[in-house]
Amino acid sequence: MSTDPAGDDPSGSRGEPLSARELQHRAISGSLWTALHVVVSVPIAFVANAVIARTLGVTKYGGLAFVTATLAVVAGAANLGVTTATIQFGSQAEAQGDRARTDRLLRSMTGYQLMLELPVLIVVIAALTRHHSLWILAILVVGEVLSVGFAAATATLSIENRVASSARVAIVANVFMQTGSVAVATITHSPTAVWATRILLLGLQTPFSWILLDRKRKSLVLHPRLPRGLGRAYWRFGLYACGAGLVGMLVFSRSEIFILRALDRTHALGIFALAFGISQQITAPADAMLNALIPATAGLLSRSPEMAAGALARAIRVSATVVGLITATALPALIFAIPAIYGHQYSTAAWALLPLALVSCFQTVNNPVGAFMSARLRSDLVLRTNLVALGTDAVLAFGLIPPFGLWGAIAANAGAQLVSVIVLAAIEARQSNLGVAGLVRCFLPFAVGVAAMGLSVGSGVAARSAGGATAGVVCSVLVGALAFTVGLRLTREGLQESDRAAIDRALSGPLRRLAKRPLDLLSSRSRVVA
Repeated sequence: MSTDPAGDDPSGSRGEPLSARELQHRAISGSLWTALHVVVSVPIAFVANAVIARTLGVTKYGGLAFVTATLAVVAGAANLGVTTATIQFGSQAEAQGDRARTDRLLRSMTGYQLMLELPVLIVVIAALTRHHSLWILAILVVGEVLSVGFAAATATLSIENRVASSARVAIVANVFMQTGSVAVATITHSPTAVWATRILLLGLQTPFSWILLDRKRKSLVLHPRLPRGLGRAYWRFGLYACGAGLVGMLVFSRSEIFILRALDRTHALGIFALAFGISQQITAPADAMLNALIPATAGLLSRSPEMAAGALARAIRVSATVVGLITATALPALIFAIPAIYGHQYSTAAWALLPLALVSCFQTVNNPVGAFMSARLRSDLVLRTNLVALGTDAVLAFGLIPPFGLWGAIAANAGAQLVSVIVLAAIEARQSNLGVAGLVRCFLPFAVGVAAMGLSVGSGVAARSAGGATAGVVCSVLVGALAFTVGLRLTREGLQESDRAAIDRALSGPLRRLAKRPLDLLSSRSRVVA
């Protein structure tokens, strides 16, 4: 492992900085390809999750959620924000043409993860699998070694704004991961075996990111260096990002399962885990756009800060329109479909999904706020806000889960998320000069979606009473879609001409023609917003 201060060949260390137009183009292209990946992958993951949930049963499915969440929390803590800081500072350096700086960051990231993060993960995995076969431990360790060893390659694609390339690989890799998980669940009926399979297959995906790199970067990311000389700003941002991410994970994930597990509410744990998981799946296409927004937004704000208000408004408006459609159609349909898909043992999850999914949708609308906060290096502000939200979560969880179980967990989860999302959105609106009133205007397409959802659920209930679950699903989707598109026209909200132009520039000819009609339905031609 190299200890040199630079660690890079100085020749060709600087390239042409990327223009603001190119940064926005790559952001939109990457977001759309990532969204396409999720659109393809989510149905596959949804079917796989349904098979796994039915096969394992409520209690064992809750056990799978518990070990998955435990390792995720430990991994976030052990990383100390190194990955986030590397992508953030690397994106800025790459946008300015300073490849040498980016290369040093990537090599240091690999060095840190191999020396410090990986041993911690192996110890925790050993503790979680102490009552299981050594084969399970071996599979988990191999998966984590691959994930950590090639993590810099995945980070490189984000830094280079090549999210579209990694999305293409992920589409194929997801098929293998879901197929493998279903096969193992069917054969073993073991939540730990399913968990180990997922970790291994995720690890096997990472080398494909390395294949996509140019020759020099392929060599660099496999030659780690000691994480020294990164600068105070790097570590300050990274540690704040780690704290914010860890606290945010507890706020925005299904952390209430730890309390349910401690109270031995195993059935409620399984129901809550399933409802929360589905609430995240339905917003996954819009959530995926954030991965492409973060590096591009960092470069945009460093080069053209005067564009912040317009860029934030456009990003939220597009997100609100997409999520509004999801809220009006997919959410009501799932409420009526869950008992048939997952089995009647999960029937309680149908109505538990409603509040969790609404909060998840609102959070997704605010995804651009997170990207802008990260680009401004305000992880300290995010951390403080999420600490307040975590305190809210703790008070609600310990007060409501013992007497109310499942619904106490839902109330705690929703309350904490709303505190964080609303506070950060208001702060960023002021900092970007968009203003709170301008921000609220951008949210209106989502409000139209929520109103359409109310009509959709009501019509679905009536249709289910008359013709069964299938009639409820079909009726809710049709009514929701119609109410949403009509609502956009009546309120003169939705995608604006400038939004359409930006999306059209990022699409190829066939995709542009394919997307024309759906975009027409989601557009408002009454006014133009920059």
